[in-house]
Amino acid sequence: MTGISAPTVAKTVQPLVKKRILKSRKGPGGGFVLAHPPGDINLGIIILAIEGKEPFEDCVAGLASCSEDNASPLHERWKPVKTGLLAFLESTNLDDMVRAMTETRARGIPQGSRRPDIFSGKDFPGPSQGSGR
Repeated sequence: MTGISAPTVAKTVQPLVKKRILKSRKGPGGGFVLAHPPGDINLGIIILAIEGKEPFEDCVAGLASCSEDNASPLHERWKPVKTGLLAFLESTNLDDMVRAMTETRARGIPQGSRRPDIFSGKDFPGPSQGSGR
């Protein structure tokens, strides 16, 4: 039991099956299996399959159009961050993720599922910035 609803799982795995990252098996004993060795599936491929577009394609400042010719005020600061994140996603595969989790467990580091609530100000020092809405 993962605590994730069946519709959420279906919504997530459907594009992964469609893009042939996962294979689905129906019937008794059915489920999902990787369609390729885990070392051949990088995080960028997974994100592209789920999101339907390249990660970080949109303007970081929220402009409708942002390019080298029509740059937002954050464009030059964002470019190296975006490049680094894309490199990480393309160079990190499922084998790497399993290895990292195995090493984490072996070192006795607790694994939580709690995500920081970035809009409440509870997890970060300083005054709450709110959601900006």
